Amino acid sequence: MPEAARRIKDEPPVRIDSHEEVDRALRRLCEIEAEIRAVEARLQKRVLRLRAQEDERLRPIMAERDSLVRALTRWVEDHRDEVCVGRRRSRRFTHGVVGIRKEAGRLRLMAADKAQAAALEAEAVERLLQENPHCVKVVRKVLLGPLRALGPEVYEPLGYRLVGARSVPYVEPAREVIEDIFQRLAPKE
Repeated sequence: MPEAARRIKDEPPVRIDSHEEVDRALRRLCEIEAEIRAVEARLQKRVLRLRAQEDERLRPIMAERDSLVRALTRWVEDHRDEVCVGRRRSRRFTHGVVGIRKEAGRLRLMAADKAQAAALEAEAVERLLQENPHCVKVVRKVLLGPLRALGPEVYEPLGYRLVGARSVPYVEPAREVIEDIFQRLAPKE
């Protein structure tokens, strides 16, 4: 077991008995949060430097991959009759498979802007409901948040009950304190 894990496991639980201890614990929590942010910032900088170094090595490899994929795609298009034999739409080689896939394509509503798209879709829904109702799914759903806001005198007669509502403790260290400590801990450029 690593030393840090053993130390955490062996530490007695923190006991807080007064308002002053609560405030000290919150201050320590702010320090810890700021320290975590500082470490993560240093890690992120190292990751970005590493990525930049590796991108230089990766760029020619990815270019070669893209070139090979384009060449293989052209070959498949040029030799479609060899690839697609009978019902088969692919050909297996020692190191992989090439083939032709049928893509269904996607329907896209052609509109100049969102307002026009909404109007066109509403018109399409109405027309399809009359002519081809199997193409339309009408969804009606109770919005629970607004219903809860109306109160039990409205939702209880409808068969709804409020369940699981309870007071839950939370801890929220002051962000400005964390930021202040982080600024002192953050690596200087």
